[in-house]
Amino acid sequence: MARARNPNHDAILDARSQGATFREMERMGLGSLKTVQSIVQRARGKGDIRAALLPSAVRHAQMARSVPPNRAEIQRRNGPAVSAALRFLAGLSEEDRESYRLLRRKRFSQQEAMLMVGAR
Repeated sequence: MARARNPNHDAILDARSQGATFREMERMGLGSLKTVQSIVQRARGKGDIRAALLPSAVRHAQMARSVPPNRAEIQRRNGPAVSAALRFLAGLSEEDRESYRLLRRKRFSQQEAMLMVGAR
């Protein structure tokens, strides 16, 4: 039995033929990044001209995938946890700091290691 086609199939291929990147199509609400990629790949395999490898579209799609996360956004998101960890470490003795470092190297989560060192 044939698989049901995604309702956004034509909209995705039309956007792709106009040079939209995968991330832009995801933001437009046409589906997840994986859905968009698989629809374009399947259509390309079937020879659909709308999914052809357009030089400009490919370059933009590759750039959209390869752009690293915004450093300021990462610092804003992780800032409270980092500052809490630094305050915690500042209150420890040198021996406890070394114990914490070794626990983290053994793949304990930050919270688990803080609890273990803080319980002493």
